[in-house]
Amino acid sequence: MKLRIRGNSLRLRLTRAEVEKIGRGETVFETTQLAGGVEFGYTLEATQRPAVRATMAGTQLTIH
Repeated sequence: MKLRIRGNSLRLRLTRAEVEKIGRGETVFETTQLAGGVEFGYTLEATQRPAVRATMAGTQLTIH
């Protein structure tokens, strides 16, 4: 999974296997090492809600 941030928008690019995981209700997770040893993580969680929302806790971004 790739994360693209531009302005106030987020874009996720998933592989076919990741799309299949989300379709089964599973979670897809990825991490990136930033300067200073900081680990930034981003997660895509399947949900039954019609609206997309994102939450940020520390260095962890979750998209529902």
